[in-house]
Amino acid sequence: MNPRWGESIEGGFFDSITHSYRDSEGKMIPSVTQIFDLLGITDFSLVPEATLEWKRNFGNALHRGLELLVFDHLDWDTCADPIIAPLTGLEEWLKSVDYKPEFAEEKRIITVNGMKVGGTLDHRGSFMYKGKRRAAVIDVKSGSKYSKSWLWQVAVYCSGAPKHELGTYLGIVLQVDPDGKVNPFFSDTLVDLREFTTLLAATNILLNNGMVKLKNKEED
Repeated sequence: MNPRWGESIEGGFFDSITHSYRDSEGKMIPSVTQIFDLLGITDFSLVPEATLEWKRNFGNALHRGLELLVFDHLDWDTCADPIIAPLTGLEEWLKSVDYKPEFAEEKRIITVNGMKVGGTLDHRGSFMYKGKRRAAVIDVKSGSKYSKSWLWQVAVYCSGAPKHELGTYLGIVLQVDPDGKVNPFFSDTLVDLREFTTLLAATNILLNNGMVKLKNKEED
């Protein structure tokens, strides 16, 4: 723990108050979602603040609930009604692929082609895919509209995850509807990571030339 930079994480620091990432030398670096915001890939400027706040609270509650669920620590009686159906749907999907959890909500500084980016891996473990057990990084989305940025994001997380005895990671985005329907999206990790690398390089060019600034945002 560094009083100025926040809690120690793999590769650097994370400040939970400002939701900012720093490398091991204390330099502030962008998070994955900040990159999408700075480049205009995601834009919530026209969404009312009250709606954004509700969605943030819903997403945080869903992520926390699933973290407790996969490790068998969830007390369903403590769950707010809106997240029960989504949690139930996610539980059924994970059971259907025999998901074995290893870590959840894992913050890391990830190096991509010599460039650094911060992010939080929602879930890391293994599951059955096409008859074989595979290492997996799972990102959960409660938004209803699919975005290519989801696959870029999980591809980066796969690249930053520690080596696994099962080999390379398969990146999966689980988009869950309010009624509990789960829609899985699988990343073509090599292609998605190559595309994200271009976005990260463009962001660094803008930052280094003072054309944009990092702002404290909601964490990944």
